[in-house]
Amino acid sequence: EMRYIPQTDTIVPQNNVMTSGNTPLIPEGLIIGIIEENTHEPGALFQEAMVRPLFEKSKLSIVSVILP
Repeated sequence: EMRYIPQTDTIVPQNNVMTSGNTPLIPEGLIIGIIEENTHEPGALFQEAMVRPLFEKSKLSIVSVILP
């Protein structure tokens, strides 16, 4: 689940979720998941998205998510 996505960002199911490249150890543009659905509630400060990961969570060692 991704949280704290600005309401002004367009989130569309089936879009790829990629790394930002803002961390020196992780290159930009690696696809890490696919948007399954999003929650966009009127009046809320943020929206949320359910992401289907393209990796096994048990094998993660570093995760860094930065939104523009």
